[in-house]
Parts: sequence; C-alpha cells; structure tokens
Amino acid sequence: MEIGRQTILDFSGDLTIEEGALVSEGAIIYTHDHGYDPRSKPTSTPLVIKRNCWIGSRAIVLPSVNYIGENAIIGSGAVVTKDVPDGNIYVAGPGRLLKRKDLN
Repeated sequence: MEIGRQTILDFSGDLTIEEGALVSEGAIIYTHDHGYDPRSKPTSTPLVIKRNCWIGSRAIVLPSVNYIGENAIIGSGAVVTKDVPDGNIYVAGPGRLLKRKDLN
C-alpha cells in the first residue's frame, strides 16, 4: 500500500486498504456522513479498497462508496459516489464508467 503526500484518509468509519493499493497525492477518502446537518452525529460507513487499485491525485471518494474493486482505477480529480467494481476505470465528477479494464 502506498499513500501519497497531503492525502486525507478518514478512519471514522471502517476503512480497509489492501496490499498493492496506491492512493495518490492529495486524494480525499471519507467514511462518514452528516446528512444535511453538519452538526449532527456522523454516521459511519465501511469502505474496502481492494488490491492493486489506483486512486488518482486529488480524487474524492464520498461516504456513499463501500467498495473500490481489485485493479480498479479512479482518475485524477474524479468524484466517486458509488461502488467501483473490480477492474473498472472511473473518471470525472461524479465518477462515471469510462471502460472495463482487461483483467488478464
């Protein structure tokens, strides 16, 4: 696992980052949500970042995400709002499927 400089990892939920994952510089990963009231008690959400995935620089992973799959790629600056299946490549904001990566 490699974590870039100035990265924010929110461990208030259950965050698991597996071996070989790379979280690039300045990425932000959230594991809690306040809903519409910033003063409310936060709700924790679990997130698993699987093996060999790559989260690009300045990408943001919101608490609605519970799974980023093995060999997935999150492009720089993407805003991820839903789970990312194994081998998928997401770009833009909110993240959208660009294409399916060959797993071989």
